[in-house]
Parts: sequence; C-alpha cells; structure tokens
Amino acid sequence: MLDIKFLRENPEIVKQNIRNKFQDQKLGLVDEVIELDAQKRAAQQEADGLRADRNKLSKQIGALMGQGKKDEAEEVNISYSLTVTSGKAKLVYVSPDGIVSTLAECIAGEESEKSASDSIEAKAGENRIRLVGAEGTSLEYEFTADAGEVEPFGD
Repeated sequence: MLDIKFLRENPEIVKQNIRNKFQDQKLGLVDEVIELDAQKRAAQQEADGLRADRNKLSKQIGALMGQGKKDEAEEVNISYSLTVTSGKAKLVYVSPDGIVSTLAECIAGEESEKSASDSIEAKAGENRIRLVGAEGTSLEYEFTADAGEVEPFGD
C-alpha cells in the first residue's frame, strides 16, 4: 500500500512504477487519487474552520450568560443567504441538547437559493450553526447574527 504523502509528493515515480508493471490503463488513477486527496484536505480544512467558528460562538454565548445578560443570550436574530451552484448544502442549527433544525436546504438546479431572517433561541451551553455540503458542492453564503461576533465559515 502506498502512503498518500509519498503519492502526493512523487506522482511521477508512482506512474513510472505502474508503467514498469505494464499496467498503463491505471496511470489516470494516480491523478484521480491526488485530486480526491486535495478535495478531502480542503473539506477537512473547512470543517476545522467551522468547528473553530462554533467554538467561538459558544464562548461568546457563555460569556453573555456569565455577565447576567441572559435575555440577550437567549434570543439571537440571524440572517442568511445560501446559493448552491453545484451539489447540495444545508444550513442547520444545533441546540445544546443536540436537537438539529434545518434553517435552509438548497440543491443545485432545483431550489438552489434561500434567504431569510430568523430568531433562534440560544440556550445555555454550546449552540452551533453549521454549513454542511455534499462532496464537490459549490456554494456562496452570507450569514449575520445580532449577538456576538460572526466570522466567515471556514476562515
């Protein structure tokens, strides 16, 4: 079995080894694996960014609760716009008790655009807004909240 790092750093050596075994029909698989690895790494980076955003928002809500601003922490007004040009994506809210509510769902070619303003009840604990897309999804989004500081997903 090949190490993905070796494959990523030495694709020509791997291709030459395939040629040496007279299996030229498999040469395209090297580039395909490298492309899939790049997509996986990009998705992981986006997931890490989303996780960091979630943690930041949770800390902000916890800080508000600690300051005695319970009313301000309980109701958060959000606005969002989601446009999917390929694939499908959802914007979801996950409450501290794990209940998932879909805020928007878009599928390219069908319902590919959603915009709305909403209020969510941010309970004490970890409140999360997640942007979830199928592999290969291309999208544009805008998201704002009237409490705390919101940074772009994935940055």
